[in-house]
Amino acid sequence: MEIKKPAGEQLKRAFALFLIAYVVVSFFLLLWSMGDDLGRVLSNIRFQGIIGSLMASLVFLFLDGLRFSILSRGMGRQVGFWYSMEVILSGFILAVTTPFGSGGLPYQVWLLKRKGYSIPLAVALIMLRGVVLFIPYILMLPFVYRHMNTGVLKWVFYYAVGIAVVVMLALVLRRDIRNAMSRIRIVDFLLAILISFPAQIAYLSILFFVFASLGISAGYMETLSTQLVLQLTTYFSPSPGGIGIAEAVSAFVLSSGMEKSFVGMVIVLWRFFSAYLFAIMGFFVVMRRLSRL
Repeated sequence: MEIKKPAGEQLKRAFALFLIAYVVVSFFLLLWSMGDDLGRVLSNIRFQGIIGSLMASLVFLFLDGLRFSILSRGMGRQVGFWYSMEVILSGFILAVTTPFGSGGLPYQVWLLKRKGYSIPLAVALIMLRGVVLFIPYILMLPFVYRHMNTGVLKWVFYYAVGIAVVVMLALVLRRDIRNAMSRIRIVDFLLAILISFPAQIAYLSILFFVFASLGISAGYMETLSTQLVLQLTTYFSPSPGGIGIAEAVSAFVLSSGMEKSFVGMVIVLWRFFSAYLFAIMGFFVVMRRLSRL
């Protein structure tokens, strides 16, 4: 697997298109949501909530890098923490620039090959990260269901559960996943699962802090359950990074349980701190790597 120099220019163009799409989608979302209430919404912004959203994002990213490094150790070829961060962040930027987020895997495999991984072993390691990431989500679903206070949220919940079950089965039934799980050290696998709980809880707390940043009163478990459902439904979107579709689904869900004027700003902030911030960081990480080729 080879990454050629022109890939840098292609990524720049794709990143520019992503930024344009993000700005356009955000503009129309805010226009639809706020109308003449722009001043009132902006006057409600509390920067403590913005800082909380940023900290939750960074805590998740740190634990995600630690989790990946531990999984690689369990596979017998440990990847350092910072290199693990590079693998993860490159996946974010390439996910938002390709349909179904499919562009990240080949580049991530290429990075792991530079550390001595074969292609099947690299693919298995990346998919094992997905497995341990989803385990907390699956175990949390029965507990968060009781906090879903709208019919719309429950309807989307059923869809999300179905998607999550199908994905988990598809992963577990793959021979390379089974082979990887048979060779990984059980201690490292269990440690990665253990780290996944605070990692995903930090990630699912972003929406709570976004609500707080706009002065919206909401219970922690209610917001956690809402983001869990939204996250599951936006993982498998045909648009690059789910942009547009993720915002539309989120607007559909959130507008049934909160004032419309705040819906657009909530979604713009939530999507930035839960996805697009990592993509922007990933762009600079990938460009730095490609400049060395």
